[in-house]
Amino acid sequence: MTETGLRYRKLGTKIMLEGTIRNLRIPLVTRLPHGFRPVRDSEFRVQTALGYGTVKIRSDGSVIANPKDGWIKFDGINFPME
Repeated sequence: MTETGLRYRKLGTKIMLEGTIRNLRIPLVTRLPHGFRPVRDSEFRVQTALGYGTVKIRSDGSVIANPKDGWIKFDGINFPME
């Protein structure tokens, strides 16, 4: 599935995110559908145009990032599925 350059998929009992987004205008990147959400709110350190930043993935499926970070890489983010 793709949303603004972000891809997500199931691999066994984990959800894997990958891809890069650019030109984010608001903090909400996307909302992951049921079955692709973490059990609890999680934070991940990611590469950005400014070095490193944080992506938050909430149990409601919200994927939140700082638009001021420029491009944001989601490669390597993974968590247990709900």
